[in-house]
Amino acid sequence: MEQALLESERRFRAAIDNFPYTFIIYDRDLRISYINRVGLEMCGMSEEEVIGHADEERRKAGMKKL
Repeated sequence: MEQALLESERRFRAAIDNFPYTFIIYDRDLRISYINRVGLEMCGMSEEEVIGHADEERRKAGMKKL
């Protein structure tokens, strides 16, 4: 059962990573918990610079709007 869940998660991540548009998942506090490759390319930031931050924090830091 756990193996099936891990495989499902792997397939989901591969699909979203290759989605041709920005895909963002927010947590309860509206902080970014996931952003795909296209989103990172659009904002010109690394995953480490985006994950855990709210959109408002990104705008104050001068990042491009997604």
